[in-house]
Amino acid sequence: MKLSYAVPALLLAAAACSERGDAAQTSAAAAAADGPIRYDLEVDHSRIEVEWDYGGMVKDQMTFTGFDGVFELDFDNPENSVVDVTIDMSSLATGIERMEKNLQSEWYFNVENFPTARFVATSFSRTDDTHGVMSGDLTIKDVTLPVSLDVTLNYHGIHPFAEVRDDEKWKTREAAGFTATATVSRYDFGISFIQIIPEFVTVNIDLSLERDTAEAAAE
Repeated sequence: MKLSYAVPALLLAAAACSERGDAAQTSAAAAAADGPIRYDLEVDHSRIEVEWDYGGMVKDQMTFTGFDGVFELDFDNPENSVVDVTIDMSSLATGIERMEKNLQSEWYFNVENFPTARFVATSFSRTDDTHGVMSGDLTIKDVTLPVSLDVTLNYHGIHPFAEVRDDEKWKTREAAGFTATATVSRYDFGISFIQIIPEFVTVNIDLSLERDTAEAAAE
């Protein structure tokens, strides 16, 4: 099974420095010197969306709004990074109540018996300063399979709000943003009910991470 990413694989691509000024470069250099640095998920600006073709007529989507994990990024040596993400399967949302109940039922994700999904990264490699491949194990229901993710780093530096808000707290916040797209076989995870939906679905991910460099320095 293969996942094509343009995101949260999050780290390899992280090897790029932001062009946002000396403060960002200093922070990135400190992170490189110290090894993996833990970042927090910016929940309001992160999402996991799954899209599929509905009988050749339209595209249907569902979004997982509940997920978090460990994001420890080493921008200088991405192979030292740690990514371990857990998804709350009950956070599945489509905007259609009947569809959500069906997807959470035993015919699909069987959320009652398998309330979470998990991705644990096992290796990282770079292709250039902002792209790379992250491999790991994805568990959905009781099935764990290896996946390879194509990753793109969109931004790394002082939080963009530092330029538009007159608030000192933003000047010490470091941010990293990733996007990704993936193609996954639902059959591989035992989700084969309803043949009108194709075997392969597309996963789109937006990931916003941040950390407070002032708090980290005080620790």
